[in-house]
Amino acid sequence: MRSTFAVRIGARWGMPSFVSTLGSIDTAVIGGFLTFFLVFHVHDSVGRFTTLFNASKDGRGRILSIAALAHTYLTRDRALRLIRYLNAAHVASYVGLNDVYTFDAFFQPLNEVKCLLTEEEVMRMKCINMDEGASAFQELVVWSYNGVAEASKQGLVSDLVAWDLRFQIIRMRESFQEMHDIISQPIPFFMDHFIVLISFIYLPLVAVSQGLNAGTGENVYWMKDVVQGVIIFLQSLVLIGLKALSDMLSNPYGDDLQDLSVLTYIKSTWESTNRMLNAAAPDTDLEMEEELFSKAEDIGSAWSRSRFRAEAEEKESPIDIDADKRV
Repeated sequence: MRSTFAVRIGARWGMPSFVSTLGSIDTAVIGGFLTFFLVFHVHDSVGRFTTLFNASKDGRGRILSIAALAHTYLTRDRALRLIRYLNAAHVASYVGLNDVYTFDAFFQPLNEVKCLLTEEEVMRMKCINMDEGASAFQELVVWSYNGVAEASKQGLVSDLVAWDLRFQIIRMRESFQEMHDIISQPIPFFMDHFIVLISFIYLPLVAVSQGLNAGTGENVYWMKDVVQGVIIFLQSLVLIGLKALSDMLSNPYGDDLQDLSVLTYIKSTWESTNRMLNAAAPDTDLEMEEELFSKAEDIGSAWSRSRFRAEAEEKESPIDIDADKRV
């Protein structure tokens, strides 16, 4: 933009008319290269954003699945401990991804509010140095895995349930580990550096070219100046905006407006898991179930219980209650 302004000011101060012919330089080739690489850069950044989002949501979903299994099959104390460790691992998995999520500013405040770890357990996290790498959340995963193993050895859960719990824990670990793997490997430096280099060459060149095309000498008009200025502004806005947008999307963890809602994920997971551990369905008997079934919308005569009852009465034979279950 400043190059365009400088050229237009020079044009009004008596720049010869023939100078405007210099603006016919073809910059489309450089612009095509820049657009080509920018499209790939944005595509890679959107792909990273989507992958990181899916990893965050998948890890959260695994914790909810484990909470349902823990409430159903584990004793109360073991279920509470397991979910406490997994929620702590959820928080710890984000620590170290950037300077916003740190042990002191992120994990500790959440731990005090949600009571995730005891003082001795927090000291263990300090020894591991949670701000460096993913070792801390992996340690919490091991604690959770050991809890399931102990329950299985003591015969508190069946081998099938223990396998399912271990499977969900390992898949959760893989999702959270994927976040660290992707963040630790940024978009290739060559791609980023090449885009910046082409932009540094192309934008000033096209600004000068368009400024000269607006006319010099006697062919100077305010309307052409305004139109060319708007075109250069929009072109620069699109190219620089795409580069800035792709850089933001490549790392969606932080305190920017477009970043993922990490605190919402953590808070909703903690609330949901604890609510699931306290789930209590009211008891019903066969009479109540039959009454609810009879009041429900008809599902078709072929599947109606009354059909089997009528056929049994006609044959004067006992009603096969298990027939409904088989159907």
